[in-house]
Formats: sequence, structure tokens, C-alpha cells
Amino acid sequence: QKNEPANVLAEFLDAAEKFVFLVGRLCQRKSNTGDSEFYRLAGQLHRGEKSLNEATTLVRERTQHYFSLEKAKLEMNELFDDDEGFYAWSGRYYFLFEYEQYLKTKADMQAVKINWDEFTTSKKDHVTVEHIYPRSPVAGDWPAFEGRTETERHFLRHTLGNLLPLSQSRNSRFSNRSFALKKQDANGVVGYFNGSYSEIAVAQNADWTPKEVLERGVEMLEFLENRWSISLGLRADKIELLRLDFLEPN
Repeated sequence: QKNEPANVLAEFLDAAEKFVFLVGRLCQRKSNTGDSEFYRLAGQLHRGEKSLNEATTLVRERTQHYFSLEKAKLEMNELFDDDEGFYAWSGRYYFLFEYEQYLKTKADMQAVKINWDEFTTSKKDHVTVEHIYPRSPVAGDWPAFEGRTETERHFLRHTLGNLLPLSQSRNSRFSNRSFALKKQDANGVVGYFNGSYSEIAVAQNADWTPKEVLERGVEMLEFLENRWSISLGLRADKIELLRLDFLEPN
């Protein structure tokens, strides 16, 4: 309504997006967090009492105020204890989609392999986010995981580094195949090797073990730090957020 310059509006929208993701999704604070202050700010903007640049600064300050690594760890711990960890995280689709765009840019490619609308549309018995190490593994297919306790397997299964956005919705029963068949099917036609940029990156691994789950998760959190301009602490902090500290005990 105020016909602000495009670059000034873009800066504000960037700040607003960071607030929603970091505060609302990563820290999972209540959806009305900051509402009274932001409603007041909207009125001040409309009446010309505040500039959009001032509003941007305030939103960034509020993001720093409400964001807490400890709060994020606490919320993620509860998701693992009560549900399916990062697979139950309200921000999983958005984060995995953004990570996919990052890999696309990194590969210097133009082709879009994941469509947002299709990615977020539910379809009976189909998934668009797959557990690489599956929910119901076949005995002998995942030897590196079989020596782990049931609790450790739960954490490994539902941690961020084990979740993969698929280029096409896939019947959930195919999610239980071995890693070799996930990478490339028996006919050599379908698999991670020709899927989304995220799938292609995972397909470069010769095997999929707890080590690969951990390292991919840390890499994804490093992307999160760069994309949303925050610090998640040291490597040990990231591993704790991933709920994989049993792999690298202090």
C-alpha cells in the first residue's frame, strides 16, 4: 500500500521469514508470539509513524530475542521422546525444500526437481519425505544399524540427516528396501541416482551407516546456520540437536 522500493520491501520480507522459521518452526514458540507488538507496528507503519526500515530492524531484534538454541533442543527432544523426531517437525517440508534449492544452486543447475505443491500434498500410502534408513528394515539389509539399541535406532531413523525429500511421491512400501535398491532399482531405471538433488547427493555414498546419517545431519544444520543467519553452536551442540550425541559422546 505504501509503494516501498522493492529492495526495502525484500529486506523486510526476509526478516519476517526468518522470524517465522526460527521462532515459530525451529523453537516452536506459540503462533501468537510477538503479535501485540507486531500489530502495533503495523498500525505505526500504516500511519507513517515508522518506516519500513525501522520495522525491519525491530523484527530482526525480536527474532534474536525469541530465538534460543536451548529452546530448539528442548522442543526437538520432546519430538523424539513423544513422536518421530524431525519427521514430526512442523518445519520439515519447508527446511528440506530450502535445502533442495541450495543443492540445486550449488550444482549450478536450472532444472527444478521438486514442485512445492506436489511435495506438500498428502496422498494415501505415498510419501514425499522418505526415511533413508527405513521404519521397518528387513533383517540383514542394514547391518551397521543392527548392533544399535532400539532407542538409538529410533533416534537414527528420525533424525534430520536420515530424511530425504523425493522428486516424486513414492509408495511408502518401497521405503523399506535396502540402500543399494534405494539408490538404483533392480532394473537400473529408478532410484536416488536420478531423483531430486538431495537424492542424488545421498546416492554418492557407497553405504548408509550411522556415520553418514550424522555427517549429513551436521552438514544440513550448517546450511541452516548460513541460510537463516544464526549460530547453532559448536559441532557438539549440533549433534545434540540432532539427538545423536551417543555417536560422539563428550
